[in-house]
Amino acid sequence: MFHQLSLKDRIIALLIGATLLGSASSGVSIWALDQVARRSQAAAMLELEVSETLGQVAAGHLQQTAALERALWEQRPEVGPSQGERRFEARAAAIWDGLQEVSALLSSAPAEGEAAELLSPVAKLDAAHNLYADRAREVFSALAAGDRAEARARASAAEAASAGFQVALEEVLAQGSARARAELTRLGKEESRAIVLVGMLATGGILATLLVLFRAMHLVSRVQSLSGLLPICAQCKSIRDDQGYWNQLELFVEKNSDAQFTHGLCEPCVDKLKAETKKAA
Repeated sequence: MFHQLSLKDRIIALLIGATLLGSASSGVSIWALDQVARRSQAAAMLELEVSETLGQVAAGHLQQTAALERALWEQRPEVGPSQGERRFEARAAAIWDGLQEVSALLSSAPAEGEAAELLSPVAKLDAAHNLYADRAREVFSALAAGDRAEARARASAAEAASAGFQVALEEVLAQGSARARAELTRLGKEESRAIVLVGMLATGGILATLLVLFRAMHLVSRVQSLSGLLPICAQCKSIRDDQGYWNQLELFVEKNSDAQFTHGLCEPCVDKLKAETKKAA
């Protein structure tokens, strides 16, 4: 099909092909880098949201312990919870919401991000928080009964549960930090592979484009070699090339173009040969 086109059409087709090859290699390269950038951004956003939420959980727990301590010393109202108890329950609800948010973020993360590894420590942290909240409520129950000595005894158990909560929180933060470093390392390797791929695609695209352009220039030179004034022998019709050699007309044209000759006789020559044959006979 390509050989059936004229030289001009071939040159145009090759130039279009060179443009498409260059555009395709550039497009694939940009796509590869964009995918890595998107995944890096998503991983960074996940780490940021989880870290911020866990930071709020840690701050909320400090406010919880302060509210419990305050409840042990403040004057309890005759009816209803004390101010310290209300603050404690508000912080407990906020911590529960924060832990649920962390679990939802980790559950929605891509599997290759290995975010699921943090779900188990977060579940342990949630259990530790529930244990601390139960022990603190036992303190509030003793205070409501007017038994401050029992309340202080229960406060020791709450303090131990608070220490367990802090250990569980440190475990989550440590594992999250290790996972973040591993994720950054993996994304760095993936980015390096993407850069290598981009380089290969760009190099391949450039080489392919150069080959196409070389072919086009070759065709242009062949067109130019048959343009202008050609020295031709008036007698034998041989053509002189650039090196000064005389070439048979058919060989010169076939060498410098895609034309192929098939030999035959025109009607005047046929008549001439017949006349010569009769004359010789």
